[in-house]
Amino acid sequence: MTTQTLVLQGESELRLEVDFDKIVVVTVKEGIAEVLGLELAQGKEYAFAGAKVAIYTWFGARVEVVGETTSCYATGRGETTQHATLNAHSYLETRRDEAARKVSESIAGASYKACETGLGIAKGETAMPADESTSALSGVCAEYSKACAPTSECRGPRVLVCGPTDSGKSTLCATLCAYAARLGREPVFVDLDPGLGDCGAPPGAIAACRVDRDRATVQEGVVGGVDDAPLAFWVGSTEPQENSALYDHVVEQLAKACAERLHADRTLDVSGLIINSSGWVDGDGFQSLLRIASAFSVDCVLVLAHDRLFADLRAALPRTVAVAKLARSGGVVQREPAHRRRARNKKVHEYFYGPQSHVRGIYKNADKETILEKVLPPLAPATHELPFKKVKVYQVMAGAARDDAMLPVGQASLLEPLQVVAVPISAALVHTVMAVCHVDEDEGEEAPAASSTTSPHQHLLNRAAAGFVVVTNVSMDAQTLTLLAPCSGGLPSCHLLMGKLEWMESSYT
Repeated sequence: MTTQTLVLQGESELRLEVDFDKIVVVTVKEGIAEVLGLELAQGKEYAFAGAKVAIYTWFGARVEVVGETTSCYATGRGETTQHATLNAHSYLETRRDEAARKVSESIAGASYKACETGLGIAKGETAMPADESTSALSGVCAEYSKACAPTSECRGPRVLVCGPTDSGKSTLCATLCAYAARLGREPVFVDLDPGLGDCGAPPGAIAACRVDRDRATVQEGVVGGVDDAPLAFWVGSTEPQENSALYDHVVEQLAKACAERLHADRTLDVSGLIINSSGWVDGDGFQSLLRIASAFSVDCVLVLAHDRLFADLRAALPRTVAVAKLARSGGVVQREPAHRRRARNKKVHEYFYGPQSHVRGIYKNADKETILEKVLPPLAPATHELPFKKVKVYQVMAGAARDDAMLPVGQASLLEPLQVVAVPISAALVHTVMAVCHVDEDEGEEAPAASSTTSPHQHLLNRAAAGFVVVTNVSMDAQTLTLLAPCSGGLPSCHLLMGKLEWMESSYT
């Protein structure tokens, strides 16, 4: 097995690309380094599989890399966007201190140097240069303070990160979450890209969860190791534009749920929101971004690698919303469609079997058990075989969009824009990923319809997902449905909401 030892100079980055069927073990031998804002313990082995990893060091480090990489190289000093990221974090931390001061009537000590010290990167010789992001964020700070001044309390920042596909949005969000957690904050991370699955839910869902330093780990990420299940809503597709009406609806529901949660928890409210958006930014995608900003009461927008989007957002959003433009990191890799599909299959596999679980079947067949010891332990999903009569399957359809063309000129459809319809169970459901919907006990099998034009199952549109399952078998003879679930025990609900997402377990065995 290949072993490389690389010496990194200060303010540089080691960039690794690891194939899906390979494992690379990284160890920091000397110095201090971090991955996505999370510090690597010196001498500890970290395994990465099917990942693109950027190991950054502020003051230099010696790193050992064991295993086969697709790409492995180090940048020169200052050839990264980490300074801009720290500038953005400093601004957000100042806003959090301002909110804490409003709440507690005590000075929290907001200063740039405090941020550097708390993150362990202040040694005197590293000066953070001013850049375009610093000016944009600082310039709007006074206006925001005026907007908050009449109120008796002030909330933490609500940050929206947006930009085209493969611009580094997820990396920036993860780093900002990690930096906040390392200072003792507990921001809520909101993942509005249904193609990622970066928030503890599989692709096809949007979700939100709390981030804190006790749960964030290098190999699982800032949200991968959460003990509490994320608050998730099912889109059923990896592309929001495939059903934009449903996407906008569930975004609105998630925003309401987040607002209620933050209102009830002062710590979360002060720490704020960090929102990752999808790469859908043109045409209707821009209008979707504006609706997201309104739904979550966003007051800070970070735009990556898109000058026109930056200008359009500055013109469309209120002046009290800080809009800053950040450069795309040179380490961002353009992903091919085949790579995206495989990455999504990997995310679904990890939802049921745990992080890095996709390599266990490959390496077990190759008799490399010593390598698997460095990989995170697997989870134990369960199989449920249920009779047809115990399960209800539904799908969301775009009702009004389908019928308006057939109506007389000037007459609008009386149907709801979204209709939840029952789906008969058949062999066509095999490999379909479904959300298990939370349903109130007093609603029973179905809620009463408001009118003849409204589906009796319409209440499911506003229900969060209790979890997710995959249909592995349908027996028409025995009238049974077999589901793969992340845990044993009965399902929390018999109401299953399907979409377009399918997954075959044989992809990684």
